[in-house]
Amino acid sequence: METDELTTYISKKDFLQALSVTEQDFDVPGLGSVRIRALTLAERGVMQKKYIKGEEVDNMGMQTELLLKGLVSPRLSEKDVAAIKAGLPGLVDMITLKIMGASGMGENFEKKVGPGS
Repeated sequence: METDELTTYISKKDFLQALSVTEQDFDVPGLGSVRIRALTLAERGVMQKKYIKGEEVDNMGMQTELLLKGLVSPRLSEKDVAAIKAGLPGLVDMITLKIMGASGMGENFEKKVGPGS
């Protein structure tokens, strides 16, 4: 494979730093701002194995875990799972789809999981 002599490649350090999980604010209409983070590659892999079996997807389980892992502020815990499951699906969908997008769970994945799950 030939390379262009004018091409400058990034350093390993810069590449690894670009892979770092970062946090971002997300404005939820009618609610306010929340802080989310992307899942790590390892977290995403575990979650996909746990909640996706062929064409079957455990939407509620996946969305609950996405909120527990990806919602930084407010921070939720296992004690909040019942309230999440009893909550408004639109709000849960909106936040979990944003976390999924930040985690590289693209369009095909979103078609399987939500919104409206």
